[in-house]
Amino acid sequence: IHNTQIEDEGNYRCMIDNQHTDATLTVEPLPAVFIKYLPKTWTVYGDEPFELSCQISKPNVRVIWLRDGIPIGDQGEAKNEGLRYSLYIPHNIQAGLYTIRIDDGHGQESNCQLTVEDYAANERKKPRIIRALEDLNLH
Repeated sequence: IHNTQIEDEGNYRCMIDNQHTDATLTVEPLPAVFIKYLPKTWTVYGDEPFELSCQISKPNVRVIWLRDGIPIGDQGEAKNEGLRYSLYIPHNIQAGLYTIRIDDGHGQESNCQLTVEDYAANERKKPRIIRALEDLNLH
C-alpha cells in the first residue's frame, strides 16, 4: 500500500486458488518534528521581556518547557498557535539553558542558551565616536 493513511488500517487477506493468508495492518502516525528550531543563543538586557519560539510539524502537540532541565511551570506563558510554539516571560528572566521537548515518547528537543546582561553594563558597551568624520576630496 503506497501513501498509507490511517483509514488503511485493518485486516487483509490474500487468496490464490484455494489458499489464503491473513495480515493485520496497523498504521502509526509519524512523530512530530521541529521545522524551525529555537535560536542557539539569546541575550536579554536588564529586565526586558523575553520570548522564544519554534515551529513543530503538527499543531496541538504536547510540549514541555524547561530551564536547566527543570520544568518552567508558572514562570512563563507557553502558547501554541498552529505550528508555532512559544514561551513568553515578561520579567524576572533567569539565565540558563531553555529547552522545549516534544512530549510524545520520541523525546525530540530544541535548546537555547540564554544570557542575561545588566542593562547599565550594556549601555557602557554602546558604540561611541572616537574621532569625528572629516571631509575627503578626491580629484
